[in-house]
Amino acid sequence: MSKNEIKTEDVSTALYHLLNLKNDSYSLDLTLEKALEMGISKKDFDYVTEEIRKTNERIKVIKSEENHELVLIDPKSVSEEVLKQTMPSGQLSSNGQEQVGDAFFAPYAATNVNFQCKGGGALTPVYTCRTKALGGWKSKSAVGNPISWTSIDVGLDASNISVSITFQTTDSNGGKANWKATT
Repeated sequence: MSKNEIKTEDVSTALYHLLNLKNDSYSLDLTLEKALEMGISKKDFDYVTEEIRKTNERIKVIKSEENHELVLIDPKSVSEEVLKQTMPSGQLSSNGQEQVGDAFFAPYAATNVNFQCKGGGALTPVYTCRTKALGGWKSKSAVGNPISWTSIDVGLDASNISVSITFQTTDSNGGKANWKATT
């Protein structure tokens, strides 16, 4: 089992890049052993494979019906632009200089987290943003201003994994960081 277990609600996102369409049938390019290594439970793997089986059966029924049109989506046709649009995002905010954090599932192709930081009024606030995927924390800091948002990109060690992030500012009035996973 992987050290980073994938939550049930994130399994489909984690596996989508392994889904194939061939001869009007879907298949998953993954064994149970590899799924367990990725952090997917046997229960979730069984659920996904059963759903694919049911979908393939339904496709056969639809194809046999007269005057019933069927549109199949090829998972490999999902563009980089669509991936970018579906990346997780959120906001971290603090009331003072305390560190605040969150966690999310970084889908396939996520390579960074972009933080857009703004303080609560300090003239030269310092923002520190951090990510943690596999190994230790990656940190990046920047000095901001009271007028505009400060952009900070922090890399990810891996995608298809749960990620922790943090934000902290030296502004005693606190601050906020809008974040988004990026490719």
